[in-house]
Amino acid sequence: MASLGIGAAHAEGALDLIEMRDSAGLEHGVYANYATRSGFASVSAPSDSTEQVRFAAFGQDITLAREHTNTEDGVLAWHGTDSSGTVAILIVDGSDMLGTVETAGGTYAIVPASDGLHEVLQLDEGRFPALAVPEPPGASGSSGASSRPAGIPILESAYVGWLDYNGNNSGRSPIGDSVTIKVIVHYTHKAASEMRSTTSMVRMIEEAANRVYRYNDLPIEIDTVIGEQIRYVEGTKDADDITLDLKNAGTTPLRRAHALAERNNADIMMMLVKDNTSLPARDPLNDNQSDCNHIYESLPSSAANALAVVSHTCVMNNYATAAIGMIQGAGSHNDPSPEFSYAKGYLHKGEQKRTVAVPKDADCNIPTTDAKDLCAREDMWSDPHRNFFGTTTPGGTVENWNARALFATGPHIASLKGPAQYYDSVRPTGAITLPSPIPISGAMAIRATFSEPIHGSFPPNLTITDGANTTTATMTRVSETVYTYSHRLDGESGRTELLFSNARDRFGNPVVKVPTSGATFTAAAANVPDPSPTYGSLTSMSETFDSRLTSRWTLSGDDDWALREPRERDVPDQPISRNKVLSSEACDDSCIATYRGTISTIEPVTISFDRYVDRKVSRSNGLFVEYSTNGVTWNTLASYTRGPDESRWEHEVLGLSVPAASVQLRFRAESDHAGEIIEVDNLRVLRPAAALPNVSFLATLNDSRTQVSLAFSRPIPVPLTASDFELVSGS
Repeated sequence: MASLGIGAAHAEGALDLIEMRDSAGLEHGVYANYATRSGFASVSAPSDSTEQVRFAAFGQDITLAREHTNTEDGVLAWHGTDSSGTVAILIVDGSDMLGTVETAGGTYAIVPASDGLHEVLQLDEGRFPALAVPEPPGASGSSGASSRPAGIPILESAYVGWLDYNGNNSGRSPIGDSVTIKVIVHYTHKAASEMRSTTSMVRMIEEAANRVYRYNDLPIEIDTVIGEQIRYVEGTKDADDITLDLKNAGTTPLRRAHALAERNNADIMMMLVKDNTSLPARDPLNDNQSDCNHIYESLPSSAANALAVVSHTCVMNNYATAAIGMIQGAGSHNDPSPEFSYAKGYLHKGEQKRTVAVPKDADCNIPTTDAKDLCAREDMWSDPHRNFFGTTTPGGTVENWNARALFATGPHIASLKGPAQYYDSVRPTGAITLPSPIPISGAMAIRATFSEPIHGSFPPNLTITDGANTTTATMTRVSETVYTYSHRLDGESGRTELLFSNARDRFGNPVVKVPTSGATFTAAAANVPDPSPTYGSLTSMSETFDSRLTSRWTLSGDDDWALREPRERDVPDQPISRNKVLSSEACDDSCIATYRGTISTIEPVTISFDRYVDRKVSRSNGLFVEYSTNGVTWNTLASYTRGPDESRWEHEVLGLSVPAASVQLRFRAESDHAGEIIEVDNLRVLRPAAALPNVSFLATLNDSRTQVSLAFSRPIPVPLTASDFELVSGS
């Protein structure tokens, strides 16, 4: 046996070493069956304040930086990583250390030996047995797996809202309430005789599982409880047989195991056993003789059926994590969970990597002869929106989505014993802050403060309705809870209403639509039209769309506007024949008709017209009436899509009051396909008559019938032009 040395002890916070200066053959240790190389070293174990650990063994020389540490009952868990994606978990219990180091070149285990030494091994994935995948309900040899019981909260829709589709990995659990699955871990006499530290092994189960859940940003925590040594005779039974014995509880020790689980409110009971290497020779690509892990039932209805048996030697390779996930409904890459068709694990042949709940496959080229793990199990659940460690390759497609099933079933499994647990189900609210006083015109800052962080992929939309106009826009993020929007006041009058939409919190809960404060405001007095009574109205502009389209209108966009006979012949107050309308029949994108003149808005004006929108037009498209004070920025005055008034002519009347001398007017049509009809007719723009009460006039027509003269009984305070009057046929 070669003795492997290590440097001297280091000061707190300095670089600690796990260093092998020589390597020996496989001479000793319970992991020898799963390793290609092994040696012994003196280890300077990290402490809570250790910032870096250097791992130097089997040609590897890696410096790991501390991610985080936590201590429970005097046992330290030290997590570290480096820029290449290497990850490590080191469990320190007194002078003993249990750990795993996962690199691109392989997976390494550090286990206590004797005489103060630790054994360092390079694990060979090809020597581990395949995962024991639960059989579908009713299959021959099934341990009793059944379909999901009624009442389990399936939260798939919430998951879609909660999921960060940008694939950003925060490295921590999401903000909000998580659920805790309590796992009691018993162990047999055979397992205890080979585990130098039961406490460290149980702690490794917890830390390794939580690392995987954290990587997928799942709001689920695993909390382990150290059980007891169970007087159970394993003999040559494999994990499947032991699981059935554990369920049947035919002996007093096994009944005690269940009683302890009940007393500790454990949701899952796990028993660590010895690896039965005395079984006949195994085919490493076949799952017929699995002795690394087995579960009794996927998605159990009670804690009595939430059972897992795991060989203690397989804990170092995430078999315990896989067992917990399979109880939750995670499937392998070939076999989805019986409950979730999409919940397959993922094996990437090109990357030669697989997720936690995936068994070995012939495509992984296992077993190997070059001591290289060609199908490494990554510390992650399959998820098309998360990448393999150290690669940009997503962990599967939408069919390979363990994480979605785990999220959906987390509250159910966490509530098998003890109080019911739920994710955060409270809808976020938002309060709006407005400037005081409300400005007369120009930009107005609207600030929304939400009761909890808003999911980055679902920012809040703000809908602003002032009676004539309705606009919806996405707010700008200032922080996780604060968003802003700059709203331009262009003559709004009276009461304006503000509403939220689209926003979700980190758990998919939609925002409450109505703000808790600031939901309405009233435009400043200068924006309100003069309430003095008017006496009649004058026509500023009239368009019947019977001729001269391009002389009075500029066509742009898809240029599909044209004068045509109406699709529907019931245009209000129009003859059935010879009438034409402004029509768009094949606007695949956006068709615009802009009036070449300007409309005086010194006084508020009224715009009336008839319009028709085909029932085939999608709800996001339709007819938009827009105005501009500068010819560059256009504001929506009104929009019409298919709805209760679909596919028939409607008469519309709109009010327009803006702090500008004049505006331009245009109609914009949007549709997706040819044959979706949008039409306009009989446009009139009216402004209040600048007249006084008790004013009369005499109209005189000249002899050639070319001019009308008006003589008023009192002076008129404003100038009038020909456009202020309309000659009606027959008058």
